[in-house]
Amino acid sequence: MPNIDSGVLTQLRDHYTSDITEILFEASKEITPLFAMCESKMIRDGFGRQFVAPIVTNEGAAVAADPEVADEIAGDGAVGGRPVRDRWVITRVSMDSTFVFTRDEILAIEGKSADEQFDVMADEMDKAVIRIRNLLSEQVSGDGWGALAQISAISTTSITVNPKLANRFRKGWRLVASNSKDTDVLYGAGASLRVTTVNTTTGEIGLSGDPTAVWSNDSNLWVFRYGNRIDTDPNGAEASKLCISGLAAAVDPDSTTFWGITRTGDPDLTGHEVDLVGLDTVEALEAIAEAAFYQGRKMDTILVPGVNWKLLNLDKDSSKTVEVKVGEYQIGYDAFKLPTAFGKTNILPDAFLEPGACYGGPFMDKKLGPKLYHAGEKLVNLDAFDGKDFERQTANGAREFKGQFFFSGQFVLEAPGAYFKGTSLTTT
Repeated sequence: MPNIDSGVLTQLRDHYTSDITEILFEASKEITPLFAMCESKMIRDGFGRQFVAPIVTNEGAAVAADPEVADEIAGDGAVGGRPVRDRWVITRVSMDSTFVFTRDEILAIEGKSADEQFDVMADEMDKAVIRIRNLLSEQVSGDGWGALAQISAISTTSITVNPKLANRFRKGWRLVASNSKDTDVLYGAGASLRVTTVNTTTGEIGLSGDPTAVWSNDSNLWVFRYGNRIDTDPNGAEASKLCISGLAAAVDPDSTTFWGITRTGDPDLTGHEVDLVGLDTVEALEAIAEAAFYQGRKMDTILVPGVNWKLLNLDKDSSKTVEVKVGEYQIGYDAFKLPTAFGKTNILPDAFLEPGACYGGPFMDKKLGPKLYHAGEKLVNLDAFDGKDFERQTANGAREFKGQFFFSGQFVLEAPGAYFKGTSLTTT
């Protein structure tokens, strides 16, 4: 390797051992409140690729004026008699973020001071960490299938999506498509199309080829980032997911099974649904809080899509927003305060929630709040198991040095029944 100061690599290794969590949670508009609220929890699991988390449910039915009846209910094994003493057996997923230095780039910093060499190399490596951070911010809100958006129009050079979802696309990304989110094979898996332009005003996404030929001439296709969903038909199987099963998967009143547990018709396991059809944004938020009151649930936060944050600003005096600090690193966000029976609830926007849905619950509660279980020492780790931070690449004439960071873990909500999903939320 060209002459890099011997202390620089040591400094880099120390930097990504001690400071990586601060890099991840550094205040940024690309960090969603949900990601900031997730407790980072390392799990040393003995199942290879699975975590075990307790299922936290409500009180159960073992109570009666007649003590014999109470004993009978508690002891006969009836479903719902006592709090469920069961567990989620959770499959973790992985994501990698690669950084590359060409030989010429390394030569360009040769002879510079150690501090200058460190700054140049750390800047590129920090960007690789931030790429994982941004993907985590996106996926903790999602359902695990990795769909970016559903197409509303398609042409020979571009696709059009809801402009509110255009923030999920970046120039240079490779895209594939399918007729559905969780079934059907992928179109274009062997010839994915690159994003060439992004129009965040109209939602038009320019592509490097003809999607009507590579995919299908269908304006209802679902679009995925290449590598985030299996090529073959996953048939709705959780084990086939390559992305984090985030909030939309954990709190899903229509779900039948989740991590191997049948939860049909049990709001303690699926979360509670609140139909918000016909209500304006403020009325809808009040309905979510009212539902929590009647279920005897604590609700400290309601997460809303960006469009509803905008509508809330129109309905309320935006100068009345206050800063709330969330998560271990106390990242500040502007919030509206909604009066409820349990005190004031924070209303916060989430850039990656699907329009039409919102979620309320004890997001800031130490026990019931969301978590990111991870297998590595840190939430994101430098992949140096072989003792090498950089691997020399020479294939196909390349002369470069490559490394990567990785995340291996899963979003965990131990008590979905403490949360509420609002559906049919207005977008106008």
